[in-house]
Amino acid sequence: MISINCAENFSLNLSLNSNLNNLQTALTRLSTGCKINMAKDNAANLFVSDKISVKISSMSSALKNTNIALDFLQTADSTLSSLEKIARRMNEIAITMANESFDQKAIEAAQFEIDQLTQEFNKIKNNATFNNKNVFDEESKLLNQVNQKTEEQLLAEGFEKAILDSDGRFVNTSDKIIISTEAEFAALEKTTGFANSRTFVLSSDIDLKNIKCSSSSFLQNAVNMTLDGNGYTILNLEQSLAQNLSNSHIKNVIFKNASTVGALIAISEASGSTFDNIAVIDSSIIGSSQAAALAGRIYNNSTIKNCLVEDSRITSGSSGRAGGFVASISDSNSSIFNCQVKNTRIMAREGVGGIAGFSNGNISNCYVDATISSGIFSGGLVGENSGSISNCYISGKVSATDTAGGISGQDLGGTISNCYSTISVSGRNLSGAIVGEMNSSTVSNSFYDLSSSNLGILGNGSGFVSSEVKGLSKEEISDPSTFTNAGFSSSIWKFSKDGPMLKSVKEEGKSVQIGASSDSLLKFDTNLDVSNFSLDVSTRSAALRSVGKIGNILKEIASSKSSIGTSINIFESVALANQDETIVLNMTNSTIKDADIAEESSKIVKANILLQVSSNILNQSRNLQNSLVMSLLS
Repeated sequence: MISINCAENFSLNLSLNSNLNNLQTALTRLSTGCKINMAKDNAANLFVSDKISVKISSMSSALKNTNIALDFLQTADSTLSSLEKIARRMNEIAITMANESFDQKAIEAAQFEIDQLTQEFNKIKNNATFNNKNVFDEESKLLNQVNQKTEEQLLAEGFEKAILDSDGRFVNTSDKIIISTEAEFAALEKTTGFANSRTFVLSSDIDLKNIKCSSSSFLQNAVNMTLDGNGYTILNLEQSLAQNLSNSHIKNVIFKNASTVGALIAISEASGSTFDNIAVIDSSIIGSSQAAALAGRIYNNSTIKNCLVEDSRITSGSSGRAGGFVASISDSNSSIFNCQVKNTRIMAREGVGGIAGFSNGNISNCYVDATISSGIFSGGLVGENSGSISNCYISGKVSATDTAGGISGQDLGGTISNCYSTISVSGRNLSGAIVGEMNSSTVSNSFYDLSSSNLGILGNGSGFVSSEVKGLSKEEISDPSTFTNAGFSSSIWKFSKDGPMLKSVKEEGKSVQIGASSDSLLKFDTNLDVSNFSLDVSTRSAALRSVGKIGNILKEIASSKSSIGTSINIFESVALANQDETIVLNMTNSTIKDADIAEESSKIVKANILLQVSSNILNQSRNLQNSLVMSLLS
């Protein structure tokens, strides 16, 4: 038997295969430009690189979103400039026609031009779009949107235009009256008792800047009266609508820039009355004994529903209560539900709450985001509660020298259930995250955010507090089951990682994803609070009213341009930051993943040389072995 040692051949084969692999790897890296092409190349760095690649892709999409939002905002800004130019020309015409020095032909020519300008203004505003989406937010501040009826529609429904005598008093015999001018609104005060058992409807915005009452209100005692705002706005109200309301109905109206004493609608009290779909915006209400947006006191089956108070200030003087909607609910048959208070400051000496200063009634499905303060009895919803509170959300700040609570300052025999609070509570004595002081009350299935308040549930007191009432950590807040297991109904509440929110609370403005993370959202709005309108310059008084109306339109345009300009600056900064971050991420990813061309080229040359040497040596070895075998055989 002939035996030949092939160890050297085996070693040479290994070297040859190794050089072949090195050559193949270097060629692959040169062809792809990447030094990591498979997990086996560098598993750890591949994982890091893939994460960076995903983030780069997300940032690229976010940058596109930002640029689209910029285009949207710039379209809105350009459109506003066009509208502003038209409004200024209308203002020039209205001011010119207010001097009574023109003949009929000049007046007709001016009216024709202003009609054309108004038509063009409304057309541009209504038809301004970007990617088939309306540029301007069209929803009003009313929680329930209203399709405004024209005078023609109202006349077809049996309404009658207001008719005034030379003293500005109503002479209508109909019980259904259309109010379209400030003078017609002022006739409510001049025509004593006329409002009783009648229905009034607005057919345009009413600016009461130059309208003054001889007393603190337009009406003393209104009985069985209905006022339907028809979705229009009453501006610059300086005296309240009524001293007292009985069995009356106020609905579908926006009060803006009001500055009244006591309350906007019923200074003293409302009995058996309904307030429905009312918005109070940018207003100030100051009372000596009590203060609230809608009424001093409600009772006898009165109801407040679907109402909003926003960007306002409510202050009661040296004594008395204050609340977002009413100073007090004095009977258990009256209620407030589906109402909201936003960005509002409410102050009183004693008994102040985001919804009511005192309540013996029912409060449900309400949202409060306000700053609330008093000397004693200060609560996020109610200063002093003896009624029922359920399914409410409270945020903001509440403070008192004595007795402050996130939901109720003082609770005497009341009930609180299914509420959630993120409000910050502070007070020297008797302060609690839910109730400041409690006596014989019941609190169940309600929670508060521990990061907002580190106080206990109660400042002091006695009553029943269920085990489901507690402060929650961030992890518990982000878990919907925390709330659904405690009876929070999905028909009333919506849940997210930020916690529960009432479904009735709409998200304002538009949102743009500007980053790679899920919470990288930037909101903006292009709201233009200008309804379709018409202008009359046929008489001096009509021209003066038109000047006031155009002035308000120019203010809205200026406000919207300011907001949009700020958003444009923010988005431009975000776009620049996204670009910079994307560049840094690409550089980092390149360092991890990209092949070094010089290094890989050098490896190819080296592998080729070694491959050639290995191949030659292997061939020589094989030839030598063959010679040895032949010599042995011979």
